[in-house]
Amino acid sequence: MALSKIQSESMNLADTYAFTGGVTGAGMLEHISDHDPSANISSLDVISLTSSDYFGYKVIGNIRPVNDAVALYMRFYDSNNVLKTGSGNYHYVRYKLTGTPSISPGAEASANSVILSANVGSSTDERGISFELDIFTTDQTGNEFPVQYIFRGFAHESTGAQEGFESSGGFIDKAQSWGGFRLYFSSGDIHLKSFVKVFGMKKS
Repeated sequence: MALSKIQSESMNLADTYAFTGGVTGAGMLEHISDHDPSANISSLDVISLTSSDYFGYKVIGNIRPVNDAVALYMRFYDSNNVLKTGSGNYHYVRYKLTGTPSISPGAEASANSVILSANVGSSTDERGISFELDIFTTDQTGNEFPVQYIFRGFAHESTGAQEGFESSGGFIDKAQSWGGFRLYFSSGDIHLKSFVKVFGMKKS
């Protein structure tokens, strides 16, 4: 059945419709990849990402530590899939909200990594860190930071107390282009029950 216009009062949902062509204006997010480790891993890498087709990337997931009382860290890859570990590659600000309530801020202007979370627990009922991570890239002109990020998460401390946190910052080596990221804990592995999903924010 040909369908030129959908109207709720005239469309028979019992019929079968064949659609051809594309749909415009159907949202910005495009699913790119899933990361579900089959065993405990030392780090989780997402590489070969570019800014040519996307404004940036949205990452969601739940990431669990094997060790207790460890923080989640992140580093970036350049466009050649080389991990950037130099002391002048990153800057960030972060804070932790606890149930007291209290705010624990932190910041670093020239770091070799960024800290995304406070120390979290690893027991069964603490469930790791549920988070969303927005990464915004630029088409570099030679005088721009390659990437900036905003991270928001929730978890339980090793004491079992609840906490929320936010970290935001960027990759500040202007001579480098951006190509991906690595998530890892300050000590120990990422648990096999973790998962991460990556979506691209389409330019058109």
